Amino acid sequence: MSYPRSTLKQEYDSRTLLINNLNYPSGTGKEEASIASEAMYERDVMDDAILRERSLDVMRRAESAGIPVPPFSDNTKWEDGFEPNTAHLSAQAQLDMNKAIRAEQRDKWSFFAFLVKEVAVPVIGGIGAIMGLLSLIHSFLHK
Repeated sequence: MSYPRSTLKQEYDSRTLLINNLNYPSGTGKEEASIASEAMYERDVMDDAILRERSLDVMRRAESAGIPVPPFSDNTKWEDGFEPNTAHLSAQAQLDMNKAIRAEQRDKWSFFAFLVKEVAVPVIGGIGAIMGLLSLIHSFLHK
């Protein structure tokens, strides 16, 4: 099951608010405890959905950048999800992959920055200088 990020955040916030606003009276509090337990379960389900969506997002960006995704057999990179038969990247694996993605993007943009800074700027400057000289020569010849 896939949720849009905004829906996940709203659901997560509403469950957290419900848990935080429960008041336990001095009585038995069975109903409040039941509501809190249900809300915590729902929050755990939402946490799991958020982690899965983040993992999918990181994997998509890594694949598009040409960075290998860790195999599912690597237990240090993958964690079991809250729901059965689900898994998501661990927080450390997501952090490592995000760092690798940023490094790859930085490498790609460094070549473009080199072209702009070392090639395009001097060429444009040279063209501007030539135009200025031609303008100056033209103004002296027509006086």
